[in-house]
Amino acid sequence: MKNLFFILFCFITQVSYSQISTISATDGSILITPRGLLGNSNTSNTTSNVAFGTDALKNNTTGFNNTANGVSSLFLNTTGFNNTANGTNSLQSNTTGNNNTAIGRASLQLNTIGNSNTAIGYYSLRNNTSGNNNTANGLNSLTSNTTGSNNTANGLNSLTSNTTGGANTANGYNSLQANTTGYFNTANGYNSLFANTIGYNNTANGYYSLQSNTAGTDNTANGGYSLYSNTTGTNNTANGVNSLYLNTTGINNVANGFQSLYSNTTGINNTANGANSLYLNTTGNFNTANGVSSLLSNTIGNNNTANGVNSLYLNTTGSSNTANGVSSLRSNTTGNSNTANGVNSLFANTTGISNTANGAGSLQSNTIGINNTANGVASLSSNTAGNDNTANGASSLQSNTIGINNTANGAYSLFSNITGNNNTANGVSSLIANTTGSSNTANGQNSLYSNTTGISNTANGVRSLFANTTGYYNTANGEKSLSSNTSGYSNTANGFESLLSNTTGNNNTAIGFYANVSIGTLSNATAIGANATVNASNKVRIGNASVTVIEGQVAWTNPSDRRLKENIKANNYLGLNFISKLQPVSYNYISDKTKVRHDGFIAQDIETILKDLNLHFSGLKKSSDGMYSLAYSDFVMPMVNAIKEQQNTISELVNKTTELVKKNDSYESQIQKLSSKNDSYESKILKLSSKLEEIEKRYPISN
Repeated sequence: MKNLFFILFCFITQVSYSQISTISATDGSILITPRGLLGNSNTSNTTSNVAFGTDALKNNTTGFNNTANGVSSLFLNTTGFNNTANGTNSLQSNTTGNNNTAIGRASLQLNTIGNSNTAIGYYSLRNNTSGNNNTANGLNSLTSNTTGSNNTANGLNSLTSNTTGGANTANGYNSLQANTTGYFNTANGYNSLFANTIGYNNTANGYYSLQSNTAGTDNTANGGYSLYSNTTGTNNTANGVNSLYLNTTGINNVANGFQSLYSNTTGINNTANGANSLYLNTTGNFNTANGVSSLLSNTIGNNNTANGVNSLYLNTTGSSNTANGVSSLRSNTTGNSNTANGVNSLFANTTGISNTANGAGSLQSNTIGINNTANGVASLSSNTAGNDNTANGASSLQSNTIGINNTANGAYSLFSNITGNNNTANGVSSLIANTTGSSNTANGQNSLYSNTTGISNTANGVRSLFANTTGYYNTANGEKSLSSNTSGYSNTANGFESLLSNTTGNNNTAIGFYANVSIGTLSNATAIGANATVNASNKVRIGNASVTVIEGQVAWTNPSDRRLKENIKANNYLGLNFISKLQPVSYNYISDKTKVRHDGFIAQDIETILKDLNLHFSGLKKSSDGMYSLAYSDFVMPMVNAIKEQQNTISELVNKTTELVKKNDSYESQIQKLSSKNDSYESKILKLSSKLEEIEKRYPISN
């Protein structure tokens, strides 16, 4: 009870100089005014007003549902209704304005006909006259607003200079502090859009965001210090602390992330996503950076695209580069027209131009090399200054440093190449060990696999020239062709496993399936035909043991020009003595399943004859492996000699016969002469006989 009496005593003491009256007998509305002022201007039908303070609601006539708390609050209000004024001079000038709320000394002090304004804080919306639908929360918020409407200011000095600007939203200390006529701006955060005056359609979220913007339009800043220095730049978007921090007049930029596009001043059409992305860009245009520190150092480079943490990290003035992947094109400074896709792709590139890298680590070490293309993980990863190289496949051309004009297709192709030039590798691990070898072509998995310094080799087929290391000028076509060759040179192999046994031999040729040499050290040996095997250097083998006919449209011709020969000597020691001892035989080859019969000689028989005669014959061939062969064409020479010997004998016999004929003719002539004489003698004898008979008849002789 003592407490209750104390409260009543205080209340009576406080209002002893005021009048408390019931204005309406029907609803019980109460007006509390200083003594002597009750009912000065109020008419009999004013209801539901509450006023506390000297001159509060002093001039109200028909306004209703108003509440005035404070000296001169709602002082000039006449017909305005649904207004609430709390604080000295709050809504002091309001006459017909409705639905206003002013809390704080001088809040909405000059408002006359403005409606639906809310001002909370000392001097908030103080100068508003006819502006509508404004909300101000905080000391000096929207304090200069006169006719601007639909503004919202929350925070000390927010939108403090706004006069006629509308539809602005400012949340935070000093946000949109300097805005005068700008509209459709949104500022959230300490000093956000601090200097904006006439700029419109800007959005700032974060302390100091768009702090310096004056007339820039259509900007969005989210994050502390984002678009901090922007003055007249338009259509910029900054998300993240310090993003687009120094932008002044740049337009159409998008920055997302801490300090993204931090240094941009006048650059246009840039997009930065990630902390420190496009950090140093000043005037560069049409750049896109996605990832932490992407395009961090870019200043005036244009048309660059960086996707991934640290991508195009050091780029300054390089233009038209594309980097996709963590640290891709990280070291690029002034290089242009490069494309990097994959983690660390073109990582070390500085000034190299027109390079394309696709795959993690591709062209990772390239610095000044130009016109290189790398597709695949770690492809061309060691290239520094090599030019015009193409690598397709994981780790292809991985070790290349300064080699030029190389092409690698397939995982690990040209993997170890360092300075080799003009090489082409197609297939997994093709030319994998090549270091300095040049002008090699490898097509097929593991082709020219072991080549290191060999040059001008061509390998087509899986494992072709597989073991070649230093061999050169070799051509291998077919799977495993010349696959055992190491240092042999100038060999040509065409066909599956052709010249398979060759190791260090040179100038050998094999054409046909498994056409081969008998040992790996032959030179100038040729095997033609499937399974044909040549067993001696400087020898040509045509066909295998199953071949029965070797024919052509014309006879085989050998070079025989005197100008091609030297040490020419007559050879007449091989002749009938050799030919007469030959023993022709009929046979078939053991390996020939068809058992086709052949006619010829046995090489060992020929050798025996030659030993007996102690003579040499070029038609007998013996390979290094001990196998014999015969050059049947060489048998012409001893046959010619044999014929010549026989011809000489015949000529002698003819001469002797001629002499005998001549003698016989002489004898016949003499015989004829003798015969004639004889006939004469016989005639005479006959005559004599006839006479004797006559004599006898005439003169008979008696016994």
